[in-house]
Amino acid sequence: MKILITTGIFPPDIGGPATYVSKICDQFLELGHEVEVITYSDSKVLDEKDYNIYRVSRTKNIFWRYFKYFIAVFKRCGWADVIYTQDSVSAGLPTVLANIFWRKKIVLKVVGDFAWEQAQNKYGLRDDLDTFQHQKYNNKIEFWRNIEHFVASKAFKIIVPSQYLKNIVKCWGQPENKIKVIYNAFEEPAHIDDVGMPKGDIIFTAGRLVAWKGIDTLINIMPNLLKENSNFKLMIIGDGPEKENLVKLIDKLGLEGKVIFMGRQPREKLLGYLKKSKIFVLNSSYEGMSHLILEAIWAGIPVAVSRVGGNPEVVQDGINGTLFSYNNKLEIIDSILCNYKNLPNYGDAQVDEKFSFSNMIESTINTLKSAI
Repeated sequence: MKILITTGIFPPDIGGPATYVSKICDQFLELGHEVEVITYSDSKVLDEKDYNIYRVSRTKNIFWRYFKYFIAVFKRCGWADVIYTQDSVSAGLPTVLANIFWRKKIVLKVVGDFAWEQAQNKYGLRDDLDTFQHQKYNNKIEFWRNIEHFVASKAFKIIVPSQYLKNIVKCWGQPENKIKVIYNAFEEPAHIDDVGMPKGDIIFTAGRLVAWKGIDTLINIMPNLLKENSNFKLMIIGDGPEKENLVKLIDKLGLEGKVIFMGRQPREKLLGYLKKSKIFVLNSSYEGMSHLILEAIWAGIPVAVSRVGGNPEVVQDGINGTLFSYNNKLEIIDSILCNYKNLPNYGDAQVDEKFSFSNMIESTINTLKSAI
């Protein structure tokens, strides 16, 4: 196949989606397929790859970016047998519009609800994702929702990383047989960095610092946890719009030195910190399918995560981790303390075979082939 991949991010950008696209490109080439990538980029990059990468600058305003992306896709559609689009708005919209003339089949990957995220970040919405699917909001929110649903309607197939997200996309009016669940893959790293750790029993969390990640609640329960174990420290990897509010909360609670912000980290360092931590905790109101949970299970440390989204598809309560209700302080405290007291029982957990990299590649290739 000749596969045109349109994406919002690509290395040297940091993050799971960027890493995902880079790895599948390498695998597609190894299997004898041809690949080209169109992506947004912060700066000019000298790419040393065995395939073409077309970069559209993020430095211009949104209309100019989308127009340049549209032109880039339009020029390459004729070459492709199938188009694999990695999001439903920033890459998805210009891809769908550019493909109107060419009419190539599009396979769309959906890992979240862009309209809901915009509503949370920009408009202060606090409804959870399930509630959001059945309510109407202001024109700005509905504008993004309409774009998302329009792009999904133009896709031949839609790939989602969990059964939970399949149900969400069905709420967009998409038929069940159009939606394919392909679980995110865990690939054991070639190496992890040998990082220096702060002294103490590290409770590890990571993610974009946005409201629905519930990191403020993890900070709020630290005084209670410190009464049980004065050596606890909360390590937070990531960055985002809530950083300033979280720093103020730390100051208010007098937790300087007990809560440590590490900023964004490359995967090799993140896994290094994760491997040396005592407990992994994820208090999020929404997760489509978290790579971090798979990595924490691989790292052999206790896993405590909220009972939302795709999390229960990975974590079996009491078997390979514990589940708690989102933002329920008492449940989170109990879960962390229970896991900490049972540390000797961890270390032998395995990542389920359904999350293997080979399974993901095979299923993705078969889905793309079905579009030809």
